[in-house]
Formats: sequence, C-alpha cells, structure tokens
Amino acid sequence: MKPVRHCVTALLALVVLGAAQPLRPIDSTDPARNLAPVSLFVSTRAGAVDVTVANASVASYRSSIVSGREGVRSSQTGQTLRISGNIAGELAEARFDLILSDVPAAGTIGWQVSAERSAQTVLDVQIPRDPGRRQSVDRFTIDQATATFATDAALLQPGSVRVARPPSRLVLAQFYPWYPNLAAWNDSDLAGRPLRRYSTDDLADVTRLAREARSAGIDAFDMSWQGPSDRRLDTILDAAKAAGIKACAFIESWDANRSSLIGQGADVETMTAWIEYLVDRYSSHPAYLHVGARPVIFVYTASNLSTAEWTSVIERVRASGRQPLVIGDFYQLPLLEPLDGAYDYLTVWYSGDELLRRNRLESLRVRSYSLLRPGDRRRIWVATVSPGYDDSNVASRTRHTVVPRDAARLYDLMWSTALETAADWVIITTWNEWFEYTAIEPGEKDGTLMLDRTRFWTAEFKRRTSEVEPRDPRDPR
Repeated sequence: MKPVRHCVTALLALVVLGAAQPLRPIDSTDPARNLAPVSLFVSTRAGAVDVTVANASVASYRSSIVSGREGVRSSQTGQTLRISGNIAGELAEARFDLILSDVPAAGTIGWQVSAERSAQTVLDVQIPRDPGRRQSVDRFTIDQATATFATDAALLQPGSVRVARPPSRLVLAQFYPWYPNLAAWNDSDLAGRPLRRYSTDDLADVTRLAREARSAGIDAFDMSWQGPSDRRLDTILDAAKAAGIKACAFIESWDANRSSLIGQGADVETMTAWIEYLVDRYSSHPAYLHVGARPVIFVYTASNLSTAEWTSVIERVRASGRQPLVIGDFYQLPLLEPLDGAYDYLTVWYSGDELLRRNRLESLRVRSYSLLRPGDRRRIWVATVSPGYDDSNVASRTRHTVVPRDAARLYDLMWSTALETAADWVIITTWNEWFEYTAIEPGEKDGTLMLDRTRFWTAEFKRRTSEVEPRDPRDPR
C-alpha cells in the first residue's frame, strides 16, 4: 500500500525497526485548525443554485430552508452548498451554518456561484456575535448565472472557535463471541486460527483474552450483540471485570427487527427496545463502559435507519430517562445529528492517500460538529484500524476480497493515519474475527506480531495529546 506522505513513510520506517523516536504532537497534525463559524444565507429566484467555497475547507455543516415553495431543498457535497427544487422566478432562501477550517489569517474566502440560469441571487455572510445574535459582514447580489465573490478572511475571525478535547481517550477492540466450543475452530470457512484455541462461552478463557488485550493497551472489548436473547455479554463483562478492562455492546443492526430475522434490517421499535434493554440490563455492571454517566453503545451499519428514524429512536430512549452514548457505523451522513459519534467498521479498502483524505474529512466533521450550535454536545470520532482482510474461505460468498497484511505494514499505516488525523478514540477491527481474517489476537500465522504492534501504537496514542482547549466544565459528561 502506497505511503501517505514522506513524514508517514519515515514514521513507518522507525516503527518497523523498533526505533524509539519521538513523534510529533497530535496538535501539529490536527486538521481542525484556524476554524471559523459562518452562517451563509442564500436567497435566489433560480430553480437551483450552487455556492462553492474556496480557500478554506467546509469542516462541518447544517442547513435549513428559511422560505420557499414546498419541495425546495438544501444540501451539501464537499465544498459545494446547494439549493434545489425551486421554481424559476419564485424566491427561495436557505441558511447554511458552517464551520470552516484552514481559514487564512490574511487573504480571502471565495464564494463561487453557479445558477441554473440567469436570475437574482443574494449571498449574506454572517458571523456570531453575542449569544443568539449574528452580524452580517459581507453581502453580494448577482443577476446572472455565474459569479465569484471574495470575503476578507479576517472578517470571519479565524481561530475564534476551537475543538474541545474529547471526554476520554480510548482504544477498543471489536470482539466476536462466535466460538462456543473448541470444535468451532474446525470450521473450514476460517481464514486463520488463534495460537491457543478457546471457548467464548468459558469465563476463564475469555478472562485470559481480556488480560491479553489489557497487556496491549486495549481499554475495552466491543462485543457483537444480536438482541436480548444474546446473553453472551454477561460472560464478556465478567471477564472484563476480572481483567481490569471495560466492555460494551455493538448492536448488529441487520438483526434489529420485529421479525427477529437475521440480516433483515432494522426498525424503530426494535432498535429502541434493544437500546433500552442494554441500558437496563447491563449498564449497572461495574465493567460496562461509560463516558461520565452515559453507557456506550455502538451500532453496526447505523444507516439501516434513516436520520428521521434515528431521531425518533433517540428521542424515545431519552424521554424514558435513559442517556446512552450511541456511536454509529457510518461515513459522511447526517446521522451525526441524532447520534453521539461516528466510526467506519472497516477501512482496509482505501489506499494510504485515500485513507488519509477520508480520515481527515470525518475527523473535521465529527469533532467540529458541536460548534455549529452553541451548547451542543461534543461528538466523538472513532478511527478504525485493521491488520488486513481475507474472506476467501467463506463458502457462502460468491465474491471474495483479499487485502494482504504485508506483515504489519498495513496495520502500522492505519494506526499512523489515525494519529495523524487526531482520532478521539481508536477501534480495532477486530480482536477475533477469523472468518474475514481481521483478528489481531495471537494467531497461528502471525504469532504475536499484531498484538506487539498494538502495544506499541496504543502507548503512542495515549502518550500524544490532542487537547486543544480544556473541556467545558458545563458539559454534563
């Protein structure tokens, strides 16, 4: 896999050779720099209009329609903000709340306007002043299809807001309780096997695994959970307690439906019931992972529910007095509004450059999202690291994918990229998924290599700091 850039290439050379060289503080590579909050009001009589931001990055975004006919929509793709669905000649207005990053101290921010046809379009650039008040600092009007405008960057006050520190810094490993007895390891679909075979139903065996994880700097197991009938979380929690780590659940959303059909997908009622059950049944266990008073729950393929459906789930759960911290598996989706954080289950498919780009975009978006609205809760960005992938032995699949481990070079690259992009937490995919060969526990093929690299990287992750300002003491977490 191609190195990301020269600094990462040098870093990988050091870690592969085992050299104990100091790395740059995360602050020096944090993409959330020179941030500026901006509200851009766009009114137009065109059927559709795009406004593309230049000379700064759109870190995070929210929008709403201020006025217009039914069917008018506002959206964002990359650097471009869009109003669509209007009828030419009628007036439509949208508000785009933005956090811009890399805003220059001197220079300009560009606004490139492109309308469906010549029509009046007005841009009003506003910044926050006192709480609840905004001030217009620039305004542009055009009567043609395209135009480019520039706002003095100093007017946007770059650096006036900063990303708050995360509520904690954790390393988790995804854990699968799929191996109930030693015979399970004879399955021909497996791409590898652990050095020492075990039963995930046996408390002594799982306690040994949890102690191995702790020795490598892993703070918590995140266990695959398929609903209230799945009682294996009891064993994981008891083992975590004995080993001195934490554990939590990640909901298999493909199974969260009223028909109890595996792979069917999720519905609002079942997801609500499952989250409430997890909180009521397990969150009081001393080993269950909390952030403050909030039990942590991950959701695999959170996009099985829409943003509106997730909003309903979270509102129902919170109305009952339960306050879980729910982190979803998704990328660049509006699910960040109802949920408390984001991760991407598996990212081994991307080259070094593409992985860096994706991590940077999501780090910016998730970590700065709360700045769009005063008093909003800080979202958590969880970077994913994996050693490789190989499902070529899974007989039920007609197509197979192999991403070679290349010893530990892929794993090292993913870890260095997670640190390069200022991850709040890191999640390892996986501790023991041997069907897709993403496991990092000691194995017959790699020995202890992946666990040794995990030990190096968890220590480095916790040594470095991404604190850019003290946590707000008013934050209930």
